[in-house]
Amino acid sequence: MTRNGDVGAMDPGVRELLDKIEAAGVPETRRTAEDLVRTVGECYGEGLGRIVGILRGRGEVGGELLRWLAADDLVGGLLAVHGLHPNARACWMDVRAARTLGPGELMSVWAEYDSVLVCNASGELYAYRDRCPACTAALAEADLDGAVLTCPGCQEPYDVRAAGGGVLDPHAQLDPLPLRSDGTTVWVAVPVEIAS
Repeated sequence: MTRNGDVGAMDPGVRELLDKIEAAGVPETRRTAEDLVRTVGECYGEGLGRIVGILRGRGEVGGELLRWLAADDLVGGLLAVHGLHPNARACWMDVRAARTLGPGELMSVWAEYDSVLVCNASGELYAYRDRCPACTAALAEADLDGAVLTCPGCQEPYDVRAAGGGVLDPHAQLDPLPLRSDGTTVWVAVPVEIAS
């Protein structure tokens, strides 16, 4: 899960189950399922945070073990999603203008070295790198209908509530970014790099 509270970084199997729930035609059930996935993800993030804290408290041996774990693609990805990767450098960018986005609206902002897309899907804000993985087009002019963001270049649809997963192509995936808000300001974590 990403820190923006979306259903981020889930595998296609979870997304498929949520889609089946939504197809049953009971919107409240879909929201409850998303809340469950979000809560479980936050719990895992908290657990990973405690593990990282314990390892960091063990001096060089713990630090070496953490670096070894982070080198694994899956574990390193989970650590990065939760902002815990030992080699990740990111900056939190203030995008307070995003708080004025109404449902179905989106905006693109420049951050560090790349554009960031912030969108409002039914009252929830989500952030992604402003680039379609299928055709590399910018998404600032994309169509956002409910939770489905459609690329203006290739018409590939993505589900912003499902970490930007492809609606038609389960292998297509937008690049989600952590987002947090206190009701006044919106911040997006923009990765500078993960040092090797």
